[in-house]
Amino acid sequence: MGLQIELDHVGKQFRHRWVFQDLTTTILPGERIAITGSNGAGKSTLLKIASGLLTPSAGKVHFYLQDSIVDDVPKKLNFTAPYLELIQEFSASELIAFHVKHRPLLPGWETGNFLEACHLYDERHKIIRHYSTGMQQRLRLALAIFTDSDLVCLDEPTSNLDEHYKQWYQELLEMHLGERTLIIASNERFDYRICGRAVALG
Repeated sequence: MGLQIELDHVGKQFRHRWVFQDLTTTILPGERIAITGSNGAGKSTLLKIASGLLTPSAGKVHFYLQDSIVDDVPKKLNFTAPYLELIQEFSASELIAFHVKHRPLLPGWETGNFLEACHLYDERHKIIRHYSTGMQQRLRLALAIFTDSDLVCLDEPTSNLDEHYKQWYQELLEMHLGERTLIIASNERFDYRICGRAVALG
């Protein structure tokens, strides 16, 4: 079941500049929405506010799961972006083993088939800092999609992916998102073609 997110007259200010103001919308459980806009319009900022990772300067954000208020949103959330660092000293196998101690994968998934799904099984013992940017992005996306959650948030998901793996990303979402709520921040239409509507900034 997906989270319901209500943004009530939300705005964000950095120093003296408002990135956006007075934004009100409801994201329904299981809805797939995009946050779009030009560079600097506040897409990543709004994504972080909608996921509970950043506090708005104005307005309120409320989270519900099956009509109950959710206070501990991070436990219900998977968030990834190209700028988030993986643990560079781990191998992929070590990273997954560490990850599942804290957050379970979706039913039926474990380290072996997880790494096969992101085409990294043969590189499973390689230290992550030696991975290419594309390999690291595939690992980030797979963690976000295959970790059990109620909300999946993706910031510029196809950054550093070639055309083959952009298609891989789309197939992964379509096959494994299920009924979870999805928010994608991007100005690339391909990234969010799975989404039913968009919140446009700027």
